[in-house]
Amino acid sequence: ANGLTESMISTLSTYKAIRVLSSSTSYHAEDTSMTDDNISDLYGVDFIIRGLMQVMGENARLNLEIIDLKSREVIATKKRDFVLADIFAIQDEISDSIMKDMQIDLGVGRQGSNWASLFNSLEDFTNFLNWRNEIRKQSAEGFSKSEKIYLDMQRNYPEEVSVMYIMEAWQIWQGILLKLIPNNNKNLDRMKFVLDRAIELTPDIPDVYNARAMIGLTLLDYGCERSLKDIATAENILATGDTLAIGAMVNNNCGNFDKAISMRKMALKLVPNDTNWVITGGLVKVLFQQGRTSEIYEVVGDNINAENIDSRILAVYAILENRNGNTNEAKKFLKRSVDNGLTQNFMELQFGKELLSEMLSVDNFE
Repeated sequence: ANGLTESMISTLSTYKAIRVLSSSTSYHAEDTSMTDDNISDLYGVDFIIRGLMQVMGENARLNLEIIDLKSREVIATKKRDFVLADIFAIQDEISDSIMKDMQIDLGVGRQGSNWASLFNSLEDFTNFLNWRNEIRKQSAEGFSKSEKIYLDMQRNYPEEVSVMYIMEAWQIWQGILLKLIPNNNKNLDRMKFVLDRAIELTPDIPDVYNARAMIGLTLLDYGCERSLKDIATAENILATGDTLAIGAMVNNNCGNFDKAISMRKMALKLVPNDTNWVITGGLVKVLFQQGRTSEIYEVVGDNINAENIDSRILAVYAILENRNGNTNEAKKFLKRSVDNGLTQNFMELQFGKELLSEMLSVDNFE
């Protein structure tokens, strides 16, 4: 049973979008008979994996359940009968099965099942999710880490693969926007090629149209009509969380603000875990730009205290506090925003020069 615990922790820890407590913490909680409420309060735990192993001779039975501490419901169960000689294979099988539950059902939602089918192994799928986690940080550090993951994965796919083209397009796009790679014809032509080739290879998945819609609108001069058509095509295939979130960005850039807000809210309902609070951050940005301040506080709520909250949310809170004359609170939010990756370039990119100037007035923003 301890070996299974160690194996599960090791497997789950490879997925960077979730935080897994150490085995010593798990054993301590068990040995001291901590209640679920104690564990949740002390360690900030949202889910517990709990199980029982029975052995009779060479035969064994394993029962596991995943418990959501907020709803106090068992949201998944696993049962395996096996012979002890197969224990190591069972450890890997169970760990991988729970990993998929965490990644898909409790992580990125139903779109995760589609993504998983695009890769040759669970390890590659996990690396893809870690790449997505890094690039969604929209920072120089995140870009560097996502690029490394992409290049490492590329070695496993020497032939043409649509998902690798999509990843490459997003990588180039973010590098240009963050001014980390040159905005030149070579990079722009490469983006055009990989986007069109990805659609030729897989015209039946929404992600290729999402990528072309956003990248085409912001860097390739495709225009709103063409980009909105790509989003509509993606929605007709499958209205995933990413389709709605990217569609919201496209609609926002095209002046369809109410549509952008409704799509963001729908995306949040579809995605159980808004990694790095990116969808929420985009929603807060649009609400702020539309002067719908009260809705911002309703959307964010107590999540404003989350350690990894989107830097845009913290920047908005800093501006709002500063406007209300709460300079000290504004400085605190600004510091947290910078700690979470906000830069002057990103602030200007997201909100424009006027709000960057207002942000600069809060404190020495570097």
